[in-house]
Parts: sequence; structure tokens; C-alpha cells
Amino acid sequence: FARDTRERNLYNQLIKAGTPCLAYGSGAAGNSGGYHYLVAPDLSRYLEEGTERKPIAGLFDQGKGHTAKGRITEGMEAGRLDLDVIDTVSHPDFIETALPLLCQWESAKLLHREGQVITLTLAGRFWHTNLAAALHQIIDGGPAPSPRRPSYV
Repeated sequence: FARDTRERNLYNQLIKAGTPCLAYGSGAAGNSGGYHYLVAPDLSRYLEEGTERKPIAGLFDQGKGHTAKGRITEGMEAGRLDLDVIDTVSHPDFIETALPLLCQWESAKLLHREGQVITLTLAGRFWHTNLAAALHQIIDGGPAPSPRRPSYV
């Protein structure tokens, strides 16, 4: 898993990035072809049904923009996101829509911008999940969250 303070759980990195993954075992989650699925988490059901067919507990459409969201999550977790990738993947006006929010985050010292690449600061790495969720909201077609100074800065 790790040799230093950086987590290297490859499964978590890849699944959050939207990489196709076949799930095995009770409670495992996977995705393929735009769908996310969950293998039955109840071990008795898994053992009973698992010999004849895969006991799927749920199947969900990943929805519009899942590739772009995966790239955002992957980049934010790594601490570096190339915004051109999001424009290229599936959301051509992403940078323009996200720019006011990114500028606010930069002024709050959560990230540094160089061209179309953002690098998270230590504070940004702490808040990366929240930052990624706000960027996902843009992909979903909602308005970018209003830029305002966070209370924690």
C-alpha cells in the first residue's frame, strides 16, 4: 500500500478515475461500459448465489460526464489537474465556467495555477474531496458554486 506518507492503493486510484474494473467478492464494487455495480455485500447471499451467478446487489448508470468527473477526481487526489483534459474529454466550456471558482481558490491559497494546470497546496490537498465535488457540479450542468471566502482560511 505505501512506502511513505503517500497512499498507493492502486485500486482506489483507478476506480475513482473511472477505469473499468471487474469486481469480485462480497461487497466489491466495479464499473464497465458506463455502469457501476455492486456485488452483494451480504456474505450469506453471496455464498449461496455465487456458485451459479454473480449476485449483483445494484446496477447504476454512471451518468453524463462520468469520464470527466473521473479525471477530476484522479487529478485532485494526485494534487495536480490539467484542465485541458476536462475540456477535451467531454466538457468544452469547463475552464471558462470553472475559472471564477479556481481564481477564488487560488486567492484562498488552496491551489496554484500555471496556464491550464492547477496544483493543490497543502491546504488544497486537505480539501481536495470538497474541491472535486464543486467541479463535478459544473460537469453536471449546474452553476459553479459561488466563489466566496471559506471560513477556514
